[in-house]
Amino acid sequence: MMTLSRLNEILDAWESLTWPASRADAAAFRDRFGWTPDPRESLLFTSDVIPERSSSYIVYNTFGGVAGLMFYLAAHLDPHDKKQCDKAYSYYNEYLEQRLQNRLASKRTFDKSCVELISHDKILYFLGGAADKITLSLNSPSETGNLLDFLDRKARGELEDWERE
Repeated sequence: MMTLSRLNEILDAWESLTWPASRADAAAFRDRFGWTPDPRESLLFTSDVIPERSSSYIVYNTFGGVAGLMFYLAAHLDPHDKKQCDKAYSYYNEYLEQRLQNRLASKRTFDKSCVELISHDKILYFLGGAADKITLSLNSPSETGNLLDFLDRKARGELEDWERE
């Protein structure tokens, strides 16, 4: 499991990126934490929790720059011990909510092991737990803005036909 101090270091770095961030910024971010790039694609890389293989990635769009980051907070949990996964998920969820308490713009809970938190500066934090792992995905402000715009238009019934599919 990733320590909260290490998670805090990663979140501080993500939140302080200058947006839009370039592919070079993404590589520098990866290298800052000592993650090893995958030889097939440099935006796939190892992580603290799964150092033996590429398990994490940065999403990069040529038109908008860095869009997101996904990495493991916990892995190799016992899939038959639901309490272990629930405890690990709660540990990180409580930390994120406490960290964002004064900056939290919205929160959506999808089930007992999936929550989306959005800060006032439009960084999205998506915490997900499964039988044997906990992951955290972070979105850039522009990617979060696109999502919020889509959800707003959907709520007003203004989606184009192709967006409904």
